[in-house]
Order: sequence, then structure tokens, then C-alpha cells
Amino acid sequence: MIVGVVGLGKVGSAMLARFAIDGYDVLGYDIRPDPLSTVSRYERGLLEAINEFDLKSRVVDLETLVEFSDLVFVIVPTPSTDRGNFSIEYVEDVVSKLSSLDYRGVVAISSTVNIGDTGYLKSKYPNLDLYYNPLYIRLGSVIRDLREVKFVMLGSRDGEKNDLLDQFWSHVSTGDRFWSKYEVVEATKLLLNSIMSLNIAVINKIGEIFDKIDGDIDYILRILELDRRFKLSRFRPGLGYGGPCLPRDNRCIAYNCKRLGVDPTLFLTIDYLNRVRVRELADRVDNYQTIGIYGLTYKRGYDSVEDSQAIDLARELIRKGKKVVLYDPILPQYSEVDSLEELEEKVDIILVTLPLGHPLDPKYLDIWR
Repeated sequence: MIVGVVGLGKVGSAMLARFAIDGYDVLGYDIRPDPLSTVSRYERGLLEAINEFDLKSRVVDLETLVEFSDLVFVIVPTPSTDRGNFSIEYVEDVVSKLSSLDYRGVVAISSTVNIGDTGYLKSKYPNLDLYYNPLYIRLGSVIRDLREVKFVMLGSRDGEKNDLLDQFWSHVSTGDRFWSKYEVVEATKLLLNSIMSLNIAVINKIGEIFDKIDGDIDYILRILELDRRFKLSRFRPGLGYGGPCLPRDNRCIAYNCKRLGVDPTLFLTIDYLNRVRVRELADRVDNYQTIGIYGLTYKRGYDSVEDSQAIDLARELIRKGKKVVLYDPILPQYSEVDSLEELEEKVDIILVTLPLGHPLDPKYLDIWR
């Protein structure tokens, strides 16, 4: 079977690699020239797979991909709008081209979309065998996660499975496959990230309470670990949510609640509690004038600052009139010093915004402790 991937960005390039590793003949397409030359070196195993399987030679034009692929994944951007929902302009552009080319294979949309979008596309392009197949993965470990994820979400118009797509995932992933209607899968993808966002907000509030009473948060965390009703024991107080998924998925489910006639207050509050964390942390260092930020990415070990609260924290401190010096060892293009030692010399206090490891020194304020 030949598998095509349309959209070779952060996730699509790793999908292409995963499928090649699993023995599939793969083809990729992207509107950008030479898209595999700009992938992140922090996506584990990706550069090695590109070289081992000569994946750059598998990037073709869309017409060639359509002609030869039995299964096509669409993983293009769905930018957030000012209202909180997602624009499916790029997804629909691809789907309309597949329809115009009279593609007869299976089409799986893996881009995150709004509730109802896949049904809309199926109604508008009925000649396509269209499914919704969002991915629950983490940037930096996409290749591994596609294999080891505990579940694969799959949506069809009537909730019935497609044998080719189901068998494909049974080979690629060790996770269980869950089929349902488009809308159920669309909602589930958004809600899973909202639940994660809620957990982050809750653990940060617990941490704030324990700070006020000068208490050891490990006391409650050890208890939470013993009771399966709670799923918070692996979380630690720190920054609010960040990255390309959690903030926007939570805002999108709030938008969809309004559209569906469901009270969105819970999800709006989750967003508020996560965003206000920046102001709370900035207030903790109000007595200092020159402040270092150590760690700028939205997560440890990956080179993206998309919706990074470390960057938001720097902006908030500057708004308050503070002098801020930035440093991240994997982001020299954003760093204003070349080393941790140089950062120490230039600032009064250092906010450690990622668990990167640092000296046990009063000059460091580790917000994850």
C-alpha cells in the first residue's frame, strides 16, 4: 500500500517518517519547496529517518500523490480565528483539489477541526471517501507517539469503520482504535486537551494555596497518587498551558459550546486561569528590577515558542517596567546572553521557566518547585 501525506510541517513530516519506518511506500506533498530541509532537529528520530529512507525523494506534486496513493492523510494548518474557532481554509483547499482530481482512495483528515467541519466537507465533496483521524501526540516525540499512543480516534459519517484505515492503524500503532461519528471524534479531540488544560489550572491553584500556607505540596500529591479517582499526581505547579494545541483547542471548545447552546463558562474559566498565571508569576518577582528568564520554549526539549508562557512572562515583566534578559540553550536566536554564567552576572534574579536543571542558588527561582 502507498500512503500519501499532504502537509509536511511539524507533524506531517514525522508521520511520513513513521509510516516509512513501518514499511509503507510513502509520498509527501507540501506547498513549500523542499519542506523536509527545515524540520526541527529536536523531533526525535526524524532527521535519521529522512536520511535512512531518502524521504526527500518521496516529496512529489499533488497530482502524482493522488495518482499513486491508496490512503491520503491531510495534515495542514487550521489557524485560530479571533472568535476562537479554527479556519479550515487550508483543509478545504486540499479536499477540493482531491475531489477535482477525482481521487478514489481513502482520505483521512488529521488536522484538528471544529465540531461539524468533517460532515460539512463530506456533504460538499461527496465523491471522496472521507474520514476524521486526529492525532493525540506530542511534538518532539511524534514518531514514537504514533506507535505507542494508547488510542487512535477515527470518525466516519455513520460511525462505521473503514477496513483499510482500521487495518493500517492496527499495523502502525499499538493503541486501541475507537470509531464513531465525525462529530463525536471532533468533540473528543478538543475535550481531551481541555481536560488536560483543566488539570494544569487546578494543580497551579493547589500550588498557589500551598505557597500561601508555606506547605509541602508533595503531601497532597502523594495522597492523590494513591487514589485512582484523581489524575493529578504527575502534574506539578508551574506555568500555565502553552504550545500549539492546548490553548487553542480549549478556546475552540468554548466557541463550539456557544454555537451548540452549551454554557461555555467552564472552558472560558480554564483559559482565564491558565493565562492569569503569567501575571501571578510576574508579581512574585516585583521586588527585583533586572530579571533573567531561563527557558523560552513552551516545553522542555523542543524548539518552539508557539504560545509559550515564558515569552508571555517576559512581555508582562517588560510591561511592568522591568529589565528582562532572555536565555535558552536551544534557542540562541532568542537569547540575549551566551551562557547561564553570563545570565547570572547580568540579573538580580533568574526565573527558571522550564525544568532544565540549574545550580541550587538563591538567585534562581524555580517556578516548577
